[in-house]
Amino acid sequence: MDPDTRHVQIAATLRGQSFVLRGSVRFVWDSEHCKFVDLHSQADMISPLLQVLGNIEDVSIVFSEALIAPDCKVVVERIAPTIVHAAWAE
Repeated sequence: MDPDTRHVQIAATLRGQSFVLRGSVRFVWDSEHCKFVDLHSQADMISPLLQVLGNIEDVSIVFSEALIAPDCKVVVERIAPTIVHAAWAE
């Protein structure tokens, strides 16, 4: 199958879907200054996508150029050029 056709089919399958993600959030507390100083979060995006798409190859395609990683972390290397471009466009 043509890669472009496959991308279109995957997008059509995912369009309008809602996903429930299992994950965790950990807050780091600074006792000395009495405030939160960091936040660590992660979630499993692979399982719900695998359930909808049915195979790991299509899940891999979803994340191949995504701005978010399978653990729900932002892929800074991909989003930074987008932010820089948007800033110059203003």
